Amino acid sequence: MQQNLPTVGRIAHWDEMHKQDEIRIYRPRQIYTGPPRRDYVSALKE
Repeated sequence: MQQNLPTVGRIAHWDEMHKQDEIRIYRPRQIYTGPPRRDYVSALKE
């Protein structure tokens, strides 16, 4: 029974999302806004 609960919740959420008249973002896009790629610097002293 407990294994089905997350699936039931997701289905209920999906159902509510599709019954809305307005188009809403289900989940915002995840766009990385951090610094650009940098060269690797080893922390080990040789």
